[in-house]
Amino acid sequence: RVHARMADGSTMLAEIFGRRFQSNGETTGLWLSRDITEREHIAQRLQQKQQQLEQILSLLPEPVVVTDAATGHILEVNPAWESLLGRRREDALGHTTLELGLYFDNDGVRIRDALREPLRRGEKIDAYETRLRHADGHAILAEVSARTVLQEGHPLYVYTVRDVTESRRMVHD
Repeated sequence: RVHARMADGSTMLAEIFGRRFQSNGETTGLWLSRDITEREHIAQRLQQKQQQLEQILSLLPEPVVVTDAATGHILEVNPAWESLLGRRREDALGHTTLELGLYFDNDGVRIRDALREPLRRGEKIDAYETRLRHADGHAILAEVSARTVLQEGHPLYVYTVRDVTESRRMVHD
């Protein structure tokens, strides 16, 4: 990678590839350069957006998880989510909710689908009640709400989780 000055005085970031070879007893070099300036600007903007998203999520008091709509992989969680479920962000990223065993009930696929299908249809989810599994195995009665957001044209599902375990217990006692 090199910064190259163009004829008009501007600079570009370039990748340079080269190869030497022998031809008729002489060493010849073949060089190819590619302008990667725009690609690097895009990568920097994406990194800045990612950092902004992480900062915003870290400030929210409610547990939040962001998943890729196409794959279901967890892209981001906030500290409140880590605290509620007893799971570390690093252990959750790149995995699905099924892989993590987050659904307390035996039919995790049914619950996952109930939380994804309305979003696929362009609908929202408000206060879907389900039981989630804490890392230590105990059940958390939760109300899950969700919306679809677009990031660079790609749909993401943003879920918020409200622990209603204690409030439901007080109602039944």
